[in-house]
Amino acid sequence: MSSTILIVLGGLILISLIAGIFITITSEKELVEERIEKYLEAEHSELEFGSSETEGEDTEKPGILTEWINSRVAGSNFAEKTETMLAQADMKFKPGEYAAMLIVSSILTGVVVYFLFGGGPGSGLSGQVFALVGLVVGFFIPRIY
Repeated sequence: MSSTILIVLGGLILISLIAGIFITITSEKELVEERIEKYLEAEHSELEFGSSETEGEDTEKPGILTEWINSRVAGSNFAEKTETMLAQADMKFKPGEYAAMLIVSSILTGVVVYFLFGGGPGSGLSGQVFALVGLVVGFFIPRIY
């Protein structure tokens, strides 16, 4: 009886997985086509009427910390790869800002995991191990997003 239930549940999970992959692939194609059409229309309208983005726009000057991080990261192999990755993802971050986000995400996740899974006074080694795992997982969270 229990093996029959496991087989049925496994089959349902497999069908759901296949359906999810199919839906994801087809929706991504539609999304890419919509983006291409949007950019082609925007490019066409800019050629006719000129760029209206630069007129009357208040540009915000980056902070001192942001400039410092960008100057440290600029020109490195990490900056080149990150800049390409961010451009492909249509994100408006600079490589230095992305590096800062990796660090902050890693620290915050490590602290949260430390306190959620046994951290605090007298926690011993288990809290520190969970904090280390949280640091590693937190480093990859911005990449997943």
